[in-house]
Amino acid sequence: MSIITLISLLGVAFGVMVLIVVLSIHNGFERNLKDTLLGHSPHISIQSSYGTISNWKEMEISLAKQEKVESAFALVEGFVLLDSRAWQRPSYFRAFNTENEGQIRALEEMLDRDSFPNSSADFNPALGDSVRSASPVVPEGDNSDIEVRPLVPLDTADLPPGDNDELYGNRYVVVSSQLAKSIGLKVGDDIRIIAASNLDEVMAVYSVPNKRAWELYTDVFEDFEGRLKMIFEISSEGEKSLSVEVTNAYKVFQQLLPMIVSTPKGEVETEGLEMRPAEREIVRDILDRLDFVDRREGGFDYFPLGTKKELLDKLKKLRELDLERADNEAFRKIEKFVVPKELRIQG
Repeated sequence: MSIITLISLLGVAFGVMVLIVVLSIHNGFERNLKDTLLGHSPHISIQSSYGTISNWKEMEISLAKQEKVESAFALVEGFVLLDSRAWQRPSYFRAFNTENEGQIRALEEMLDRDSFPNSSADFNPALGDSVRSASPVVPEGDNSDIEVRPLVPLDTADLPPGDNDELYGNRYVVVSSQLAKSIGLKVGDDIRIIAASNLDEVMAVYSVPNKRAWELYTDVFEDFEGRLKMIFEISSEGEKSLSVEVTNAYKVFQQLLPMIVSTPKGEVETEGLEMRPAEREIVRDILDRLDFVDRREGGFDYFPLGTKKELLDKLKKLRELDLERADNEAFRKIEKFVVPKELRIQG
């Protein structure tokens, strides 16, 4: 074999070796990048058209059991006004339930223990491993319009009173290291936050109409009430109705509330019709009750016995709503939304 042939073979072999090494490094980097980006963001998000999801715990468990689903967790996110000893600034929060151990482990891995060695993802240090409350997930990285992304517990979000009592009481938070360094925060410091969604609730109390929703939208309520009186019939298994009739009645009543609708330009949220928060809550209860249905083949929906009376009683409550009492109760709840939440930095 001539020296020229040997050099040519070595050159080709070296070139192939370099190509293999470069491709391996590239593939490894791409895999790590995907794991980093996709590991801290949900691949699929499920949202309610009406705001909060009351049965989020059951949904979290049910989704986690689905085939090819690696994990599922409830998530609350939005904007807050953060107030420390010397600084006030708008920030972004993301929160989850700490009963989800997978999210706790992910949060532990993100803690910056080099700069903040006392950082911890234990959000109930006094309770140890006993019942946990809600806690945040902190995304690290560059921030553009909003400089940092501090995370706060679920109890600071717009959750319906009474439905999530086990979440209230947690006063610990994890903030991003960029935020801590920029305004001089450290583990153990106390901060205060006000959720922007809470301010929306306050404005809803002050901007109520001077009439009942029934008086403002009589056509919608009477149309829906008439359909309810017609569609239900007693059966051996409770009450039943034609599925198409239930769907049509649902659509009539649904127009009262904000909805997410699909358009050629994407999803758009409608404003809904103006009414008091108490009235909107009853409307949502009625729609939720119609959702609780056993739909079977043959075109019939089956409901528990007494569903028709329950729905008509709720409509009567809307028709005869005591405006003064409803407004007084709404104002008494304002303090829950306005008073800043005192939080202690845990990591």
